[in-house]
Amino acid sequence: MPARTLAASGVLYTDQRQHYLDKEVSELWKSVAPFLTFSSKMRSKGTKDPDYKMFQHKSGWTNMRFHVNDGSPDAWADTTGAGVVNTYMVWDAIDGIVGLPYTGTVTPDDSWIGLAGIVYQDDGNDNGVPGTYVCHAYISAVASGTVTVKNLGCRTHATFLAANVTDNAIFIVTHSLSGEGTVAPKAGSDNLEMVYNSCSIIETAIQVTGTLYEAALRGYSSDLARLRNDRTMLHKMKLNNMYYNGMRSAGIGGSAYGVSETSPTDDTTFAVTTATDAGTATTGNVVRSGMGVITALHRYGKSLITDSEQNVFSVNEATYKYDHFVDDAVKVFQYVPSAGLLYGFCDMRFKAFFSKVAQGGFLGNSNAKLQISDFKLDKVGLNVQDLITPAGVIRLVYDPALANEPKGTMVLVDPAHIGQVVYRKTRIKFDVLKDDDFDGVKDNIRSDEGPWLDLIQKHSLWTLT
Repeated sequence: MPARTLAASGVLYTDQRQHYLDKEVSELWKSVAPFLTFSSKMRSKGTKDPDYKMFQHKSGWTNMRFHVNDGSPDAWADTTGAGVVNTYMVWDAIDGIVGLPYTGTVTPDDSWIGLAGIVYQDDGNDNGVPGTYVCHAYISAVASGTVTVKNLGCRTHATFLAANVTDNAIFIVTHSLSGEGTVAPKAGSDNLEMVYNSCSIIETAIQVTGTLYEAALRGYSSDLARLRNDRTMLHKMKLNNMYYNGMRSAGIGGSAYGVSETSPTDDTTFAVTTATDAGTATTGNVVRSGMGVITALHRYGKSLITDSEQNVFSVNEATYKYDHFVDDAVKVFQYVPSAGLLYGFCDMRFKAFFSKVAQGGFLGNSNAKLQISDFKLDKVGLNVQDLITPAGVIRLVYDPALANEPKGTMVLVDPAHIGQVVYRKTRIKFDVLKDDDFDGVKDNIRSDEGPWLDLIQKHSLWTLT
């Protein structure tokens, strides 16, 4: 028999040699649910009902305006062909009311009397963007949906004459005026708004046979222990994704600009349209589903570039420049978040975009350098990098869950307006199959929770194209 060597095959190779360097197993993913962790640490509330409501208030005084809704608006009540100071025009129909109290659909109340501001023509696109300046004016009367506007003068005309307005002209309210010796004006008011959402039941099962349960194995000494660890990670990932991409079929309240920028759907009814788990049948167990922040931004966010409240951004990698980024940053930081800080959860493609210097692209045409910090562990326990903008700080967090989005994605959230709502705490039940002497072990993880999500204007969605 020839001399034995270590390269021999057979039993020596397959059974006798010690191939294993270490009993430990290297895992690809260590942290899979940063957004879930962040949400729960920002705010965690219990609820007594799986469908829940939250109050919010958007101060109307920051943006008060309305539009003419008349194909042939009245001219100034003047025979000279242009409005002289103190002449008036009656706007027989209005729409596009923002930040002002009204009844019905577009009927102003008496608190409008005395409101002063600036009148602009529409820019021609009927999208709420002011065009040519017309004059300064104030409201002297309202009645049955009509508004009487008095001319205070055109600042660019030698004798303050004001042009007539066209359809979709805009009255932007800046302050108010009262006459001498008048009584106190009518009081205006608004109501708190409500947004709502639902908890989702998410379950993950773990099962091994009795034979595998008793087996002594390398790597993990128990395959059940390995599966418990792996399925727990999966469960966290499913919750994390629900906080992004969950869909509540009846909406969460508000104006759905994702349906139409100019004629948004009004989701103002607290209702729940539920699915069932009965296959093709319409009856069965109710399946509740909450709405996540990405879904909400697609439905309620504004994507019109000319809109000062835009919070859904499409970023063209080839043409996006630093000045575009500054303009967009100003929009998302205009509401002054806590400590001037927003958290940006993103995939690696979007994160890498901020570090690229491309000829003819983002930094290449601007000679600007973005300041991105080194990695650090913040107080929430996340590995972050700070991106400094002229308007505030974006704290970048890599989230592997966003790798499944169709494009490079960043979700920018205000930490004061995101959180977790728990109907039933996450519970792991062990050995749930005990009937009929089941030869094995089955565990089940169950969560019943949903996102706390309000003031969608304070969050934004960025997508690379």
